[in-house]
Amino acid sequence: MGARFYADQCSAGDGVYRAPEDAAQILSWEKPQLPLVRKQLSPVRSDSAQNVATSVNSHPVAQCTTGAFAMLVQHAFEISKTGLIEPEIPDRTLPQLPDGVWGINAAAARGVHPDKGLQIYIHPWSQMGRGDDCELLLDGNVVDQYTIIKDVDIGQRVTLYVAPRHLTATKNTQDVSSCAGQGVTDAAGWLIHFQQQDQQPQRQCSLSSLVPSQFMASLTAHQGIDDDWSIQPTQLQVRNWDSDAPGQIPIQALFYDATKTGAMLGAQKDQRDYFNATGDWLPVLRMDLTQAPDAVFGFDQQDQLYIGYQLASRLNDRYTETSPTCQNGKTAYYCNGVLLRGTQASTAFHMWNPSPGSVANNGVSFTYLRVDAALTKPVFKQGFIVRESAAPTATLLTVMCAYPFDGATAVPVEDTCRIRSGMCNELGVTDVQAWASRYAASPGSSCAFNIDPAQFQLNIDVRPSVPNGDGWNEVMIRTWPQNIPLQIPLEAFFYSLNAYFDSDGLPQAQFGQRDYFETTGRFLPIVKLELEAADGRVFSYNPQEQIAPGAPAAILIVPGSDL
Repeated sequence: MGARFYADQCSAGDGVYRAPEDAAQILSWEKPQLPLVRKQLSPVRSDSAQNVATSVNSHPVAQCTTGAFAMLVQHAFEISKTGLIEPEIPDRTLPQLPDGVWGINAAAARGVHPDKGLQIYIHPWSQMGRGDDCELLLDGNVVDQYTIIKDVDIGQRVTLYVAPRHLTATKNTQDVSSCAGQGVTDAAGWLIHFQQQDQQPQRQCSLSSLVPSQFMASLTAHQGIDDDWSIQPTQLQVRNWDSDAPGQIPIQALFYDATKTGAMLGAQKDQRDYFNATGDWLPVLRMDLTQAPDAVFGFDQQDQLYIGYQLASRLNDRYTETSPTCQNGKTAYYCNGVLLRGTQASTAFHMWNPSPGSVANNGVSFTYLRVDAALTKPVFKQGFIVRESAAPTATLLTVMCAYPFDGATAVPVEDTCRIRSGMCNELGVTDVQAWASRYAASPGSSCAFNIDPAQFQLNIDVRPSVPNGDGWNEVMIRTWPQNIPLQIPLEAFFYSLNAYFDSDGLPQAQFGQRDYFETTGRFLPIVKLELEAADGRVFSYNPQEQIAPGAPAAILIVPGSDL
């Protein structure tokens, strides 16, 4: 067995020697945040055993291995300190500061070798030979290693690296506060000084943020002024940081003032910018300083830009779920499929309100998307999506009936479920064959199916009998009151690249999203609809498409009687 020498123990052959407790202290590096070096010397036989050297001045600690039959000849704290030369760090600051600290150029640490990190030169050591193992330590942990295996390496310096993940940028911080120089070090003294300065903010002195008692005094003094001053924020000066490396800044969260209109939008932009720069999401918190101390900060999932990914996943799951009934026996739209309404963006009305025609007919047209319905396109390139009917909501949206193709419900009628005749079940249309014999040649004249599970499923099952029929269906929902966006189960805005009517889908969806935010103060994601998606995941989300101003429709499309 070889002999390996550690700071507090060395084993040789079948014996173990443990050095006194102070040996570890003798070998400890006074600034453990800097690299340490462990060097393993070439094997030597016991008949030529030599002293091994360890440098403990300002950098390295050496760890040496002798040959198979070597024996320890000196205690750790008695070893010579001249065997190793201090590691060389290119571009380190010189000379060192009075307190013994010196720095490393940030560009040298991260820019010269961005993949490898900080470069360290280990100069040749005595008795250097093949088999020597040189290890670089940082805070006691090996961060790089090199073994001498070629004769050409003997007598040459060894180059090792501290990987970027191990590096922490620090600065020699000078206390720039001004109060102490004027004899002010506590809250009472600061308040007196502030009064002497006629309470002029620009003449106040600054307490130290580096001295805990003074930092606390700044908070106490802030509460000791009158109410007009105490409601104003304090100011903490922070030294500039590297804006090109946001991932290295210890940011914990982003926030917005919940009492300020539109503030959340700015926080979401910052959230997206941070994600674009780092690939990581920071949470957005609500801040309300009028609340109790334990309720000043709050988290709402709906405020986060990244919820769009989860939303798209839920929509795709509902789209691919084809059960004709829900667990409680209710009709499918209570738990699966996706109900969306294609509409237009305008400065004259809110996208989520029923149109005047819908109000007159007491029915609002929707499309029911589900994979087995084989829909190919919506009517409009933009609109909104509502949650499944079983989802809790203040105002329930009531499904009244369903047409398997376009129902031509734009014409004024008293009952949008009986435009041309009775309901399908009233006409004896209870299976695919019965429907096809009456309407396959003219699907736009179809009766409407009612909303019991069997009839609603039949509304889907009859579509394959008309291969070239409309790319959408039509589900009628009872008209709801105007201007209640937070009471109806809105889930998302959508846009599509393909639709019956051509328009600028994304800008109009963005306009609707911004209108919703300005009306409610809440965020509702925009998803993209691609019914032709090869992987069947027809809904997708892109954070880069969110929180943009968008634009209303240049010209409003008025559907004719055929829609």
